[in-house]
Amino acid sequence: MDIYNTKRRKIKCVRNDDDVWGGGGENHHLLEVGKEYTLEDILVHSWHTIVYIKEFPDVEFNSVAFEEID
Repeated sequence: MDIYNTKRRKIKCVRNDDDVWGGGGENHHLLEVGKEYTLEDILVHSWHTIVYIKEFPDVEFNSVAFEEID
């Protein structure tokens, strides 16, 4: 996923396991693989990137759980 594109858009969950380095991985059990979510915000850090989605306000997810939808 393009972590430098901060525009709100649809993204798709591609993994929901907790085997993720950095922040946000502990919440992946809330996600459904294959489901589309609405990107609200992205915070890029040096080793990981946090994603906020509309469906779970104020909950952090790691960007590796998502991919772009064409």
